[in-house]
Amino acid sequence: MKKHPIPTIALILGIVIVVTAVSANHLGLDRNTYWGTSRVALLAIGILIVICSACFALVSSKLKRVYFLTALIGIFVVAIYVWFVSAGFWADWPATTNYYDMLATSFQHGQFSLGSKPNSALLSLPDPYDVQARKSHPDAFYIFDGSLYNGKFYLYWGPAPALFLAAVKFLIPGDIGDQYIVFASVLGLFIIQSIFVLKLWQRFFPDLPAWTALLGILLCGLISPMTWMLDQPEIYEASIASGQLFLIGGLFFAFTALDNKISPSAWRLILTGVLLGLAVASRLTLVLPVAIIVAMIVGWIVQYYFWTRDFTRTWKPLTVLAIPLLAGALLLGWYNWARFGSIFESGLRYQLSGIDYRNHFKDIFSLSYIPANLYNYLLTPFKVLRTFPFSKPYSGDQSFALSHSVPDFYYSREKITGLLYTAPFLLLALIPAYALAMKIFGKHSKDSSADANANHRSLTWISITLIGAVLVSFITIMIYFYCTMRFVADFTPALTLLALIGFWQGYQFLSRWRMFQIPYAILAIGFAGATIVISTVLAITGYKGRFSELNPALFHSLVVFFRQ
Repeated sequence: MKKHPIPTIALILGIVIVVTAVSANHLGLDRNTYWGTSRVALLAIGILIVICSACFALVSSKLKRVYFLTALIGIFVVAIYVWFVSAGFWADWPATTNYYDMLATSFQHGQFSLGSKPNSALLSLPDPYDVQARKSHPDAFYIFDGSLYNGKFYLYWGPAPALFLAAVKFLIPGDIGDQYIVFASVLGLFIIQSIFVLKLWQRFFPDLPAWTALLGILLCGLISPMTWMLDQPEIYEASIASGQLFLIGGLFFAFTALDNKISPSAWRLILTGVLLGLAVASRLTLVLPVAIIVAMIVGWIVQYYFWTRDFTRTWKPLTVLAIPLLAGALLLGWYNWARFGSIFESGLRYQLSGIDYRNHFKDIFSLSYIPANLYNYLLTPFKVLRTFPFSKPYSGDQSFALSHSVPDFYYSREKITGLLYTAPFLLLALIPAYALAMKIFGKHSKDSSADANANHRSLTWISITLIGAVLVSFITIMIYFYCTMRFVADFTPALTLLALIGFWQGYQFLSRWRMFQIPYAILAIGFAGATIVISTVLAITGYKGRFSELNPALFHSLVVFFRQ
């Protein structure tokens, strides 16, 4: 078989780069005798090119090459994650909140309320939920965004991460801040998404070039707001990230349990139910995408019954899926009832926050917020700077959307940049939506082969499931009174998978027209590159400018470096 010349050319190029970096001083390219950042970066790039080209030259299997390069991408992404969560210190991770640690400690002691107790100054207030009353009594101790009920503090956020943390604390005693939960959850999400991407690519698009899968893995790791959340790894981000880890994990096992199988895998469905239950127990609003996923699983299994009339192979998978879901719902309801006397009360109504939730509970969700939220989440631009990091998000009060008519109650937003600016690659999610629409109206190609029909059914199932999960999550944050970048993570992991399917479908469709396929590939790579770069750069400033505040020496060095 004739060898492709590109790996050889890349190997030569990599060697040239390495030699140039090592000999830059002798060649007159660098007058400094010590190694600066530029030479180190150049050497690293050269070594990486040599390793990748050697992999393609020595490894004949396409799949093994993909696995090897996936591992390299994974190392790169993890390094970026550590850099963000540590604010550039690497080994020393600045502390943030420790809310889940407090809850985990309470679980270890067999209680649901936090160990910290409200003082008499807070309890003596006529209405401790009144924001102005608390401000007028600075000696009134309370946990910000904690819930106060019957003289005890609780947490509104889902308890699932604290359950795992309580187990970890038996092995690693001491304070474990929320930054570690955010990092572990974002990393776990990246790993499960990478496995999911490889599975979808192998299953439906194995003839496409390897780079189409590798590009997707890199996107999953660095698309906004993953690095945003690592730049501010607090309790809010911990709940969202852990919820997405369990949600995407549950969807993955659901897909592998059902995909092209005569009988769905029982253990995979059990794991699906457990993970989806944990998703809701991490972030309550995920009950809607979980409901979509469960409905799609039930639809697949029931449809199989109408094909085969085999009742045994219908009720068994439904039962193994239902048991962990019902158990999770009962446990979560009991957890709420034991704290607040209601299975439906999570503590949001009793939060001590910047607003009085009790008096404005009916205003938290409203259709009137949609115009402002649509603008903020989709169209808000970023501010261009002349120096590093060259861009930053606009502050919360600098938004055209705030001029829209919204209730006087509290509509507010933090720093945010619209997805059309931060993640243009997600526009490719329109392709599978279009393909499904064409199928509904009968304008799709028909293939009579059994394998092709099975592949089409599975691809249709995962596409509809992703679309449904994305839509219900997107609608939820559209009608919510508070707008912030971390909420985008409620739907971007699923939307990224959908956009990748769209990218692969478009590339595959254009294979018969090479003159269109190449520009399409260039456009998609450009979208992906812009998504990765813009998402990463904006996260450096993020909500609070964490790098410039906590590590000013590093930030100044980067500013000076990029001036050169």
